[in-house]
Amino acid sequence: MARDKKGDSRFQTTPSLIDDLSQQDPQRWRTFILLYGPMMRDWMRKAGVKDETEKDDIEQEVLRSVVSSIHSFKFGSGQGSFRGWLRTILRRRVADWMRSKKLEKDEHGRWVGGLVFSDEAIEAQALKEEEDRLRDEGWAIDDQEEDKRLKIRALEMIRSEFEDRTYQMFWSATADGRSTAEIAEDFKVSQAAVRMAKSRVLTRLKQLLPDMQSDTQT
Repeated sequence: MARDKKGDSRFQTTPSLIDDLSQQDPQRWRTFILLYGPMMRDWMRKAGVKDETEKDDIEQEVLRSVVSSIHSFKFGSGQGSFRGWLRTILRRRVADWMRSKKLEKDEHGRWVGGLVFSDEAIEAQALKEEEDRLRDEGWAIDDQEEDKRLKIRALEMIRSEFEDRTYQMFWSATADGRSTAEIAEDFKVSQAAVRMAKSRVLTRLKQLLPDMQSDTQT
């Protein structure tokens, strides 16, 4: 039987993305940005950041914060999910952006750059009101849909690391929901081979998705 193709080294992780980020490896950070970048930019859009250049600036600040604190992140320590932890960091950086822009609302209720408020006025008027809105409305994220998009991106990244039949057996078992016996019959392999194919891809997927990995911990 042919061996699986080697994957792009840009996406290799050992043993998990969090461990890799703690090692400050540039390749691993590129993986992180490719995987979580679209999600972070969507959060920024929902928070009212429209300009792409400003999104770039906020993203860089988020990455600096993650770099400085990723070593201290641990599941089961009251920090919640990795995605929630990352969302909290981004919200703080968005709040910093609001302070730097000295935002106020126009007659249509939109946030615009305007009068230079004092720090106290921003805290009392703009920031508190906007953070309340984000908590109640803007951050009402469909976690299931978000989770689905993350998994799709991760699967696209690791797809080339496996033989076609290995990946197809995994996909038939997970996405199509077919039984192990049916898949084994179709691919003319043992049921153990089907379970192994599924396990190999899932293991690789969990390396890229910390929350998925934590869900399996006992």
